[in-house]
Amino acid sequence: MVPTALGPASISHVHARSAPCIRALGILLFIAMSTRIAAIALIVSVVFFRVALALAGPAFSGYAPLAALVLGAAVLLPQARFAWLPAAAFLASDILLNVVVYKTGAFQSFLWVTLGFYVLLFLGGRGLSRLQSLALPFLGSAAAAAVAFHVVANTASWMADPLYAKTMAGWVQANTTGVPGFPPAWLFLVKSLAGNLAFAGLFLVALAPMRRSLPATVEARA
Repeated sequence: MVPTALGPASISHVHARSAPCIRALGILLFIAMSTRIAAIALIVSVVFFRVALALAGPAFSGYAPLAALVLGAAVLLPQARFAWLPAAAFLASDILLNVVVYKTGAFQSFLWVTLGFYVLLFLGGRGLSRLQSLALPFLGSAAAAAVAFHVVANTASWMADPLYAKTMAGWVQANTTGVPGFPPAWLFLVKSLAGNLAFAGLFLVALAPMRRSLPATVEARA
């Protein structure tokens, strides 16, 4: 049989049935675009926080919520192929800091420690996007990442700085009191924890309506 053409009534019926699906698809596309834009905004904020707080002076140094920013981007944009975004942000901010603020060469050896740590944090943080209940895991991850970076950064400093004895006592000094004449290392850890936990809380409050609008949590893709 040759199919007959749809009349006006049939077309209206099909449109009425398909309209909710089209609207739902539009909403999901808008949410997907919004999360991607929000994730990129968080990564760009890494550059802003690092440079702005460094220019603000020593009193503000250490408060940048870098771990929470990267974890937030990983929640919103959990595809592994976007790991280059935090790498690019930290590379750009390190070059700006070294050239504009510290007046040194654009590339310093510690840059690769920072890049490696936060790229791995982004990749590891993607698993948070699968969780139905995000608050405690996100806050805990932000705090743990701040502590982990503190240890990694000060261990690298202990290995490179001749002022530290290459002993366990020297390593403890690098992670606690630091070099005499400079602010103690533990103070930077306290500031980092404060900045990351404060931003993590704000991120969770802002994210709550967006997560409620999704039918299910977004699965991370390789």
